[in-house]
Amino acid sequence: MADIDVQEFIEETEQVSSSTTYATAFTVVDTNWVANAKYLVIMTARGLVASNTVEGGWKLNRQDGGDIAESEVFGEIQRHYEWWGIYDAPSPTEDIYFQHKTTNTAQEVRSDSMALIKIRLDADLTENTDWRFAEDLTKDSTPEDTYVTYANIASYTPGTPADHRLILAYLRVDGNSGNRSHLWHLEENVNGAGFVEVGGESSIEGETTTEFRTYVIAWVDDSGTAGTREYRIQMKNEDTATNSRHAYSSIFVLELNAFADHDQDKNTTPLTGDDTTHVLNTIANYAPAATGNQVFITFSQGDAGVSNQSWGKGIESDDVSVDADYDDVNSVQSFDSTDKMGTFRSRLLSVASTGEKLEHTGFGMLSTGAWDDRMLAVFSVALAGAAPAVYPPHPRRHHRRARM
Repeated sequence: MADIDVQEFIEETEQVSSSTTYATAFTVVDTNWVANAKYLVIMTARGLVASNTVEGGWKLNRQDGGDIAESEVFGEIQRHYEWWGIYDAPSPTEDIYFQHKTTNTAQEVRSDSMALIKIRLDADLTENTDWRFAEDLTKDSTPEDTYVTYANIASYTPGTPADHRLILAYLRVDGNSGNRSHLWHLEENVNGAGFVEVGGESSIEGETTTEFRTYVIAWVDDSGTAGTREYRIQMKNEDTATNSRHAYSSIFVLELNAFADHDQDKNTTPLTGDDTTHVLNTIANYAPAATGNQVFITFSQGDAGVSNQSWGKGIESDDVSVDADYDDVNSVQSFDSTDKMGTFRSRLLSVASTGEKLEHTGFGMLSTGAWDDRMLAVFSVALAGAAPAVYPPHPRRHHRRARM
């Protein structure tokens, strides 16, 4: 037993549909799953419907026709699709589909840079030791204009409290309110010192009364502080006239000391845009014990400062993009000048044991906006204390950008 079961599935070719019912853009076939196994599944993609009067939908679906864990996004214009969830594979196993649709056959829906990562949790990792999960299925009927707590992981003491952990937070909102904003954030309580916001606050203006939106915040606890940990998600509307409602939320915590190698970089100092490429996070030299696959997690909060602003992000190794089909300036678009929108991306990439400089980049942000809280985390698929398997170099699409 050297490595946990981690696989990545990529579709970089743009998929186009004019269907008003869900059409499949990307499939992970049933033979890639183990019956009755439990997985952390992460899905990211870019989606687009080019008209601001037409809505598009994106979601994960099972072969039997059942949606997966509140994964549907439905709304206008350009969407950075991001979702993670805990998936219990059925017996027999089923195909998993990433699907999209439009509400007007004259306006096509488009999806590209689709990446699904699955990490098996039940074979080599232990729940409530190596990982924790909590969810809240509350379907609010009354919108709130003060913060309400939803998914939360109650206070616990990690086995190695001073080590590092990855926290993933997910929220799905029933928009139900055009031109009004809803806000949410993730909070952490270290050793009973009180809850503190981590990863920044997201504020997003709704566009229609029929939309659903999904959001992710990813963060790392690398404080080195011993003691207990507690995490919670909170959401509110900007005022009593706003009608957005909590539909689902969840939190996942992964203890990174379970893996042979891991590192991270985070920053909360705002970085003003100027329509060029900037380095958001750097790990100066990541050198795993052996050349092998590593899970990359990136997250950044973009403070738009103006409506209809677009920006993008990428991952680089030794100044070369390793996610070139994704790092486009049009990865995300704001709806209002007050929007603060997080973007989340995960990839499985090989890193040489000789070490590589890893960077999380951002570009296209105008001077009216800034990147606020942002982070890069990476961990090996090799378990701590086990000899890692050696893999050939991961095929990479090389792409260079001029940087400031």
